[in-house]
Amino acid sequence: MLKITPDPPPSRIITHTAEKAFGPLDSNNRPLFTVREGIPVEDALVQVAMLLDCADAIGWAAAEHLELNDKALALTIIQNVGSARALIEALLDSVRA
Repeated sequence: MLKITPDPPPSRIITHTAEKAFGPLDSNNRPLFTVREGIPVEDALVQVAMLLDCADAIGWAAAEHLELNDKALALTIIQNVGSARALIEALLDSVRA
């Protein structure tokens, strides 16, 4: 029998980070910041959750001082941060289970 849908590719289990540069560059065009290779996935996810908490706090502080249209933009950022946090926490829950 001929299958119409191919088998999905084998899943990869992520256990550690790869090296990833980010942020501004120095005078030699090299990144100032880099995520180290080999950080355990749970440690990385915990750090992301903490960064999202900070972004959420900043969004709420900004929204309190803005007017209608700008406040809507800040609240949209807060909603996106909340969605990202829920995804990270769901991943952490599955790692810890």
